[in-house]
Amino acid sequence: MFYSEQVLHYFNDMQYVGEFGVDEGAVSCTQGSREQGDFCQLQFTHQTGNVTQARFKVLGTPALTAVLAYVCEKSTGLALTELAATFTPDNLIEALGLSSVQEGAAMRVQGLLQTIHPSAEEVSDV
Repeated sequence: MFYSEQVLHYFNDMQYVGEFGVDEGAVSCTQGSREQGDFCQLQFTHQTGNVTQARFKVLGTPALTAVLAYVCEKSTGLALTELAATFTPDNLIEALGLSSVQEGAAMRVQGLLQTIHPSAEEVSDV
C-alpha cells in the first residue's frame, strides 16, 4: 500500500503518543477495544474549554495513527466544541493525502471527535 509523505511523517512522529494522568483533567474519547485489535483514544487537556495539549493511543493502521497525530498537533488552542467541525473527513483527507482506501481513518477520527462534543459543552460552561 502506498502512503503519502504526510502520512509517513505523522506516522513516525511519536511526540503525541501516550496519555495524561488522572489528575490532569483530560477529556477523553475512545473507540474499539485492544482485545479485538482495533483501538483508538484521543485525550485533550484544556483551559476554559480550549485545548492546551493532546495525546493519543492507537492499535490500528498507519493511516489511522497519522490522522490521530495530525489532530493532536493541530488542535492546540482550538475550542473542544469545535474539534469535530474543524477536523472533517474532507479536511483530513486533503491535509494528509489519504488514498481512497485510507479514507476510513479520517471518518473514524471525525466520529471519535463527535463523541467529545457533549462533554465539552459542560466544560465550556464552567
